[in-house]
Amino acid sequence: MNHFIEEWFEKRGLKAFSPYASDRFRYVFEPGTADNIENKKLSFTSNWSERHVAYISGMGTFGLSKGLITKRGVSGRYGSVITNVDFPITKRDYEGLYDYCTMCGKCIEQCPANAISFENGKDHHKCSSYFDTVRIKYAPRFGCGKCQVTTPCERGIPTKAKK
Repeated sequence: MNHFIEEWFEKRGLKAFSPYASDRFRYVFEPGTADNIENKKLSFTSNWSERHVAYISGMGTFGLSKGLITKRGVSGRYGSVITNVDFPITKRDYEGLYDYCTMCGKCIEQCPANAISFENGKDHHKCSSYFDTVRIKYAPRFGCGKCQVTTPCERGIPTKAKK
């Protein structure tokens, strides 16, 4: 999809670039495993984040599970294309990183890996370890997302957080 959008802009004489879909994208899963990342202590990080771009673009705020809560809910996929096109600026309905999260704890209850807590948010290592077991059991179709379903933010901004 990202490449399709890049091409759409380029056919119209405009510049476009999709960082996540490019060969410049870098992701570190476990510490010390990425040759092209200087800091060998880093894990679960990348040089581009679609969720963070969506946050900056005014689409929503984060929850305890690190998912982005939008007007349509927390379980979504994001993509981004950088372009030289001027778009109208839209006002954000939030100011802080967690404005749409009510901190109700439902995602904590839903997490089969016990990877989410009020104190520390989401522990990516615990989540990933659980995900690996699911991947083996249900390959080639696998996933979890239990922290994003049957929660107040599943299909929209929770009522108490609406502005």
